[in-house]
Amino acid sequence: MLWAEALIFPFYAVAPTWWLLSLVAFAESVVSPVYNVALESYRLAVTPDALRGRVTSAVETLTTGGAAIGTTASGTVIALLGTTTRTLMLTGWLALLGLPATLSKTVRRARPDD
Repeated sequence: MLWAEALIFPFYAVAPTWWLLSLVAFAESVVSPVYNVALESYRLAVTPDALRGRVTSAVETLTTGGAAIGTTASGTVIALLGTTTRTLMLTGWLALLGLPATLSKTVRRARPDD
């Protein structure tokens, strides 16, 4: 699913009208929750019951903190380089994140009972 998001994301930089931009946003808003549900379901399946609260709080802390830092960094980059450059940078980042996950045998063969 990360690859789907990486393929959709660059269209933010080239959508010439508001309605095409809305279509891109809609496509991403369909892909992203599916990806998040898959990640959350796997995490819950492999986390022992006694650790679920701690693991959940750690994940939430990191994602919330990461979102705050990312928003601030993105605003700075947009101010310095512009929206198109920032969008293409994020596209590259998504592809860079997807590559190791795609190539990893451990990730591809992961099962909840491992």
